[in-house]
Amino acid sequence: MAKKSDSDVTRLRGQIDEIDLAILQLIAKRRDIALEIAKTKQKSGLQDDEERMRQVLERIQKRSKELSLDEAEMKAVWKVMIAYIIREQMEKYPY
Repeated sequence: MAKKSDSDVTRLRGQIDEIDLAILQLIAKRRDIALEIAKTKQKSGLQDDEERMRQVLERIQKRSKELSLDEAEMKAVWKVMIAYIIREQMEKYPY
């Protein structure tokens, strides 16, 4: 018979699995919006906006601190996500 702690761990892991799915869905939504931005940039001749990147990372660091998350680690996570999305943009809508 499984111990109560085993069922608690299983239940908690199930919650983490649900959160992981929600995070993936949000990343996909973010990517889709970024692709629309790239499409618009391609049509209008706009270029990358380094200031926007700086603002996003600054906001992430601030929010991370408010949520007691490691600011440097969260910034690194966002940089990886942004790099992935930029690659997707450039493949579909090079500008």
